[in-house]
Amino acid sequence: MALTVATALSFSRLFSGRDWVIPVVVPALVVHLSEAAGRRLRLSAWVSPVLSTAIALVAWVNLTLSDTTALGLPTGSTLSRFVELAGESFEGFRQLVAPAPAQPGFVAAASLAMVVVALYSDTAAHRGNVPVQAVTTHVGVFIFGATLARGPRQLFSAVIFTAALG
Repeated sequence: MALTVATALSFSRLFSGRDWVIPVVVPALVVHLSEAAGRRLRLSAWVSPVLSTAIALVAWVNLTLSDTTALGLPTGSTLSRFVELAGESFEGFRQLVAPAPAQPGFVAAASLAMVVVALYSDTAAHRGNVPVQAVTTHVGVFIFGATLARGPRQLFSAVIFTAALG
């Protein structure tokens, strides 16, 4: 869980401000917490990740695309709104210099990526007993961010990430 938080915080190299932190970190933490609950309840290795994904996607949509929910659940417009926001954000990507403003499409994409990272790493570490593979997605996301951004937050990100690798 610490490595997931450190990986998410490494997005500080990409995004200015702090408005993006909660929407990027919380859905990934929801994955870890719901997976821990699934293990404690002895849910199968197939059921627990499906439930964790569903719960995390509800958190994700409420934190990043809340205007597309009904009673806190995604609606038919959620996916199209995500595609629209992501398209708008990535359209001007070549002109941005990191750290850039945390545009809604970037935040939603980063948050969704962290949900996938958390789900893969948690499943690999706790269900597959392959801790090295559990770290690979975090390293990949960290390196991806490093290739896109340089600047004052590089040292912070590297120290936090390395400490979490422990």
